[in-house]
Amino acid sequence: MDSKARSQLTRLWMESQSSLLAFILSGVGNFTDAEDILQQVAHDVSVYFSKYDSARPFIPWAMVIAKRRVADYYRRNKRSIRLFDVIDLELLSEAHLAFGDQDARSGEYADQLERCIERLPERSRKLIELRYHEDLKPSAIAKYLGRSPGSIRVALSKIRSVLGDCIRSTAVREGSHGA
Repeated sequence: MDSKARSQLTRLWMESQSSLLAFILSGVGNFTDAEDILQQVAHDVSVYFSKYDSARPFIPWAMVIAKRRVADYYRRNKRSIRLFDVIDLELLSEAHLAFGDQDARSGEYADQLERCIERLPERSRKLIELRYHEDLKPSAIAKYLGRSPGSIRVALSKIRSVLGDCIRSTAVREGSHGA
């Protein structure tokens, strides 16, 4: 990595580190583990920085790496967790990206996600439970429910979209959008 790229990486990392830590902490709930994961993300970001397209925002790119590391954390530790803790790291990352640095608000978004899940129809909650609580892949869910894997992926995508809309509207309604 040349000095210009190294300088760019350093600047971008310093600007995004607190947001990434807040996201990771909201995903794992333990500050020590979150710091460890953040270090893994920093390593991965430096390794893959040559693939980063500087015409695009840095934080969403780094957030993808952070989501993978949080998911790895749960797989590796086989933690017993509440459903909303891992239901959708994408929704948590969307909330962090949409509303900025959420150090103080991470718990609010987890609570909002839990309330939004409770509002889903039973069938949708069942799909979410199978996918994120039971950690079944769409193909396994499809086999279990006698549906096609494609229909399960589409249904899960629609549910995530509904949950994202619900979280955003709840945040705006409750004044949690950091405006």
